[in-house]
Amino acid sequence: RVTIRHLLTHTSGLPSFKPYDEITHDPDSMAKLMFATPLDTIPGVRMVYSDIGAYMAGRVLEKVSGEALDAYVHAHVFGPARMQETMYKPPASLLARIAPTEVDPRRGGLVRGKVHDERAYYLGGVSAHAGIFSSAYDLTRFAQMYLSDGEIAGSRVLPPEQIRQFTAYVDSTFSNRGIGWQKPDLPGMKFTSPSAAWAGSRMSTQAFGHTGFTGTSIAIDPPHDIFIILLSNRVNPTRANNKITAVRRQLADAVMSTVLNSNLSPPRP
Repeated sequence: RVTIRHLLTHTSGLPSFKPYDEITHDPDSMAKLMFATPLDTIPGVRMVYSDIGAYMAGRVLEKVSGEALDAYVHAHVFGPARMQETMYKPPASLLARIAPTEVDPRRGGLVRGKVHDERAYYLGGVSAHAGIFSSAYDLTRFAQMYLSDGEIAGSRVLPPEQIRQFTAYVDSTFSNRGIGWQKPDLPGMKFTSPSAAWAGSRMSTQAFGHTGFTGTSIAIDPPHDIFIILLSNRVNPTRANNKITAVRRQLADAVMSTVLNSNLSPPRP
């Protein structure tokens, strides 16, 4: 009963996550637990962001493409976009450029250069719900590619029609989800989320973005030709710091106010 669209819009009925890392540290056992997760509700009746659903979408991609997830995204996204600093499982040579995250005694103390998410860590570091490392430079290229209808530096990464489909509201009365992407909350919307704070209060309804648990976010607003990338580190030394939601909102509003008031970015026709 669960479709790919359910997984990509977080309407599958799966729970947000399960602490399977407290049960096993074996990758195969972890994967079996993820796939055995029972639904909380029938598909399509509510929106709950689900790490488990995102993980399953990645496994489907591997099955359909015949490629490992990390190899696939490098070949089809990061490589064509020339994002040379974006990868799963970065080598030790890059450690000095990677911010440490949380102190986790089970993983030997301060986590650095390894995915912060426990389930992704014990799955081997590659999962569709967590594990990608990047830089402001590469994420700038990624945002510019989206603002240029899927093309950057003469390289076609995504077709324009796919970008329009994925970044539109699937149902603006139901939830703040596009396909994979998050959208700004709207009045009267049935399911909203504090994580949509990346849009602040001044981005257009055509904006889209996403957040990361460790304190990262990306926001792209095509009508204003604007993107905002935030690479913060709210989990060091502990995830108990929950001030990031307000920071995202204030940052977005500050950027939008400055740009709109100075007419640096007139709306596109």
